Amino acid sequence: MGRTKNSLCQTCFNFDCCWHKEFCPVPGWEAKPTLIHNDSRLDNSVDDCGAEYVESYLVTYCPLYKARGKNHFYLVPVEIICRLLNVSRRTFFRWQINVPKKKEFIKNLRQMGFEYFEGISEHERKNYYLKPITEKAENTYKAALLVASQK
Repeated sequence: MGRTKNSLCQTCFNFDCCWHKEFCPVPGWEAKPTLIHNDSRLDNSVDDCGAEYVESYLVTYCPLYKARGKNHFYLVPVEIICRLLNVSRRTFFRWQINVPKKKEFIKNLRQMGFEYFEGISEHERKNYYLKPITEKAENTYKAALLVASQK
């Protein structure tokens, strides 16, 4: 089972599928088992470096897939936001609890051509969303995804 950061689900706009609602595999999808970083610390799966991971799937085809149109927000892994801002995960999470720093970080994203917001999933996990509002921002986002997928 390999680790991956990107799945077709990250760019899907269908929130009525069984995977999004209940983490049940979608009949007819093409997916391979993988491990993803467990930010919520709900599971005790720990690798040799002490990082916690949960089992998931890398989805490459799904019959229920709905592409996000232009000008939609993307659900973005923390690693991508850190890569865009050139900061560590530790710095990112410190900013989350420091209001002046958080405002500065949001301002930096806006200057780069992104809108940003946070949401809480039904599983009480914080989600981060970005919307590229310029073509340059869209290209920067795609480049960050590409680099992340090659790790």
